[in-house]
Amino acid sequence: SQTPVVGMALDLKSPNSSEIRRLQLAESLVKGQLPQDSNEMLMGNSLAKDLDVALGQSVTVIGQSFDGGLVADNYLVVGLIRFGVTAMDKKMVLIDLADAQSTFYMDDMVTDWLGYLPSSLSFDHYVKAKKNINSNLNTWRENPPKDWAKDDQPIALSILDQQNMGSMVKTFTVIKSSVVGIFTFLMILVLWNAGVLSGIHRYGEMGLRLAFGESHWKLILTLGIEGLLIGILGSIVGCVLGGTFAWYLQEVGLNMGDTFAKSGLMINDVVRARLTLGGFIQGIVPGIFASVAGTLVASSTIFKRSEANLFRELEAG
Repeated sequence: SQTPVVGMALDLKSPNSSEIRRLQLAESLVKGQLPQDSNEMLMGNSLAKDLDVALGQSVTVIGQSFDGGLVADNYLVVGLIRFGVTAMDKKMVLIDLADAQSTFYMDDMVTDWLGYLPSSLSFDHYVKAKKNINSNLNTWRENPPKDWAKDDQPIALSILDQQNMGSMVKTFTVIKSSVVGIFTFLMILVLWNAGVLSGIHRYGEMGLRLAFGESHWKLILTLGIEGLLIGILGSIVGCVLGGTFAWYLQEVGLNMGDTFAKSGLMINDVVRARLTLGGFIQGIVPGIFASVAGTLVASSTIFKRSEANLFRELEAG
């Protein structure tokens, strides 16, 4: 049987390969071992099941060389690996970098240099990094190395420039902002109404306190402090409950492999959350503001009440 696959060449046979450690290949092995000799291959576990390939079996790789020629080479499957991404488990094979250079006639050649940025950086930083790299490439363009071909031109691309990722990121950013904005607005509206209703229910208490000589501003100040404390307490409880659930999703995650099984997207099967300071701020600040604002709006009506009528209202009550 045959099928198209996605191949990737890594440094798999070096004694202290950082790529094996970084990609956690040893921990992801289901059966077999990592490549030790020439022309050995790691294959996705699901791909091996679909092709009915067993450990120790030889497979033929057919592809295209760097200059456009047809190449074919035999590889020995020595390990089955589970990447944790359905699309990769069904289509991915890994071979050693030296073997790939030999098979595809790419000795002493390289097509891409990959650079990685910390996950904490925003996508805006990717654009700045790309501009800085392109500005430094002008030296190579003006004075290219002697072993370069005449039409070789270095090009710097960020991940946003590939596979339509830029538009996808913008779309998901708009969707995320809309969902967070709508949820925050509804949360503020609910807490605002809760504060207003609480103040209305305590309308008689406000009148009684004014009748005993308490000033309007002092009454509003005490009600505002009370609303602030309620908002802080509610925000703490909400952060503990929501933070616990988010921490569980961050550390354990939710396996959506069955949902992504028929998808061609290379998305991790385990959906995770991320605990950030910004997330807590987005929950705490609107909660406290809405609680205090609702209480102050409800208590502002006491300015329309005069002490002269308070005792008549109390006697009538």
